Amino acid sequence: KQQRFFLLPYAGLWLLGLVFSLLNGRYEGHLILNRFVFDAINIPMGIITHLGDGLTLTLLAIALLLYKFRAALFLAASGALAGGVTQLLKNYAFPDIDRPFQYFKYYDATRRSLHLALPETEMHIHHSFPSGHATTSFCLFLALSVIMQRRGWSVFWLLCAVVVSYSRVYLSQHFLEDILAGSVIAVVSTLTMAAIFKYHLNDSTSSQLEKSLLRWRD
Repeated sequence: KQQRFFLLPYAGLWLLGLVFSLLNGRYEGHLILNRFVFDAINIPMGIITHLGDGLTLTLLAIALLLYKFRAALFLAASGALAGGVTQLLKNYAFPDIDRPFQYFKYYDATRRSLHLALPETEMHIHHSFPSGHATTSFCLFLALSVIMQRRGWSVFWLLCAVVVSYSRVYLSQHFLEDILAGSVIAVVSTLTMAAIFKYHLNDSTSSQLEKSLLRWRD
């Protein structure tokens, strides 16, 4: 209930993405979205996408130790669970699913080309599904929404998660389906950890987690 300002709009956007994907297919859908690549925003999108790096989540979790142990551990645990699931799926369940660049360069029968926002040397090739950056970004920003408990901020965090995730499609590093799957993994993992940290810790442990590195001896 407390996260409905994040989760309800997310569910609506996710369903829109699913419908778009079902109507257009994995490859045709990507070509449609690839029409909206503009040189003026290529560099900003290339920078924004790094907010979905695992390093970003790790550094923020470390920084949160100065605020509250619970928040730091919650973010780290959420990231570990979501990232672990995504990496297992990406590397073992679906290892043969190629990225857009690889598919359209070597396998598309009509040899249609993509409008690339990045140099070819920076394009990834394999392990497309699901998107690790989408997983990390949704995990990170939903966790921040849970930690802050502010309605207005929840909408802002959702917008951040959507933009960072979509940057992977914009840069042709992933298909739309990849980020849809990654976001679901992140949301389920983060909400699971939120429930664990809220309801399944005893009083003594809970009180210790309310401290920070700045007052851990109090």
